[in-house]
Amino acid sequence: MTSEIKLEAGLDSYSLNAFTREGEAIIRSDSLEYDVLRRLKSLMERLITAPRAIPPEAFVSRADKFANNLLYRPEDRIFSIMGGNWLPGQTTPIHDHLTWAVVGVCEGEERESIYRRIDDGSNPRKAR
Repeated sequence: MTSEIKLEAGLDSYSLNAFTREGEAIIRSDSLEYDVLRRLKSLMERLITAPRAIPPEAFVSRADKFANNLLYRPEDRIFSIMGGNWLPGQTTPIHDHLTWAVVGVCEGEERESIYRRIDDGSNPRKAR
């Protein structure tokens, strides 16, 4: 995947390309995770409030299930930038990201439930 998303020049005060460059520098810094997340949060706020900063391909939806659109991932896969889209009534199955995330909601709302596994974890396909 290319690191450059084509945007019309001069339309936005901030862009996905700028977010990607600045975010990658922060992620690759030797900062503590708390500091990385704090700095990425401010970049995300800037991105989602900039008119037309996020390209249309981020908002492509699917009728059959939620859509995760890959917008950027470096070759070493240290992180990725996804455009997640849910149509009204769509959900995701219970899952674990196994890492941190910074989420920006451009339209609508995200509702999240946090679960705690209470069994011994011996069956990775089924939990209580």
